[in-house]
Amino acid sequence: MAKRADPSRLSDRAKRDEELTPEIERVFEENLSVYSVRKVWHQMRREGVNVARCIVAWLMKDIGIEGQSN
Repeated sequence: MAKRADPSRLSDRAKRDEELTPEIERVFEENLSVYSVRKVWHQMRREGVNVARCIVAWLMKDIGIEGQSN
């Protein structure tokens, strides 16, 4: 509960996740909400965001978004 009241007490990972989440949502939505984890990850890397594919996958699952398979 204290972490919600004081964001500076969040772990470095939690802070990074909060930064990445809107970026992942933006890339996903800009691409007609069909990009898979791999394509979102590649697009973010093209834009200069250094992030692991597994983190993108984990955050997309946490957000509740999923790309089209095919």
